[in-house]
Amino acid sequence: MLREETLEFLNKYELTVDPSQDEQQLIDPEIIQLLIKSAGVMQGDRVLEVGPGAGNITIELARQGAKVIGIEKNPKWTPLLKERLDDFNVELVIGDALRDRLPEFDRVVSNLPYSISEAFLQRLTRFNFRSGAFLVPSSFATTVNAQKGDEKYSKLSFVSRLFFDLKNITSVPQNAYHPSPGTSTSILTVTPRLPSSLGEDLLRETLKQSDKKLGNGLREAVIKGALKYKIPSTKKSADKYISGAFRNLNPECRVGRLSLMELQRLSIFLADLKEFSD
Repeated sequence: MLREETLEFLNKYELTVDPSQDEQQLIDPEIIQLLIKSAGVMQGDRVLEVGPGAGNITIELARQGAKVIGIEKNPKWTPLLKERLDDFNVELVIGDALRDRLPEFDRVVSNLPYSISEAFLQRLTRFNFRSGAFLVPSSFATTVNAQKGDEKYSKLSFVSRLFFDLKNITSVPQNAYHPSPGTSTSILTVTPRLPSSLGEDLLRETLKQSDKKLGNGLREAVIKGALKYKIPSTKKSADKYISGAFRNLNPECRVGRLSLMELQRLSIFLADLKEFSD
């Protein structure tokens, strides 16, 4: 049984699992298989796993023929992981999945630390990958899937659905973990989607520049977009192109601080733009 095997490894290396650090270990083989299947993992895929912990998901990914890159923030797990994964195609990296450089990957499968669910999903907007599946708090899965008009609809819903197709696969019983989490969890799948229009493309590029002022970020998005569509553009022409946005929006506001209402206003403005100015 996977539960007993996990406890044996924890005892062998004198490891304690700290729920306050989001260290709940997945110990249900059926849930692990469903998680991997939900991500569409195929033999030969490069799969990123955040927070492998005791390696229960990691080892099953490797058994199915994936090349696994495990990003583990806490080095206490290193000796255990090296023993369990020594014979498999796994690269273990001690690092921070929110800050450190990530390698290229085809898919991402993780029992995500609950506290980084939103931040990691936001970081994924910058990567090209095929699909992912995560264990996340059920409340988070509900929010990112919410549509306009739903009670849970928020800025997180708006941004998430702009970049991804998301699906709440199933809830996960608390006894699937050691120790049991203090919140209900779900399997969430994430598939990158292409922009459906020029305006949506520009909005996405603007949001990727969250630390910039809106005026600068929107200008850079237009210049990059013009290059993508092979249309010459300068800072001057870009400023002219976006000037109308600032009748209702403050160009000095940081992109990452825009409210849901402000994002919706920006989306409407960009949706009305049909072609680039030169």
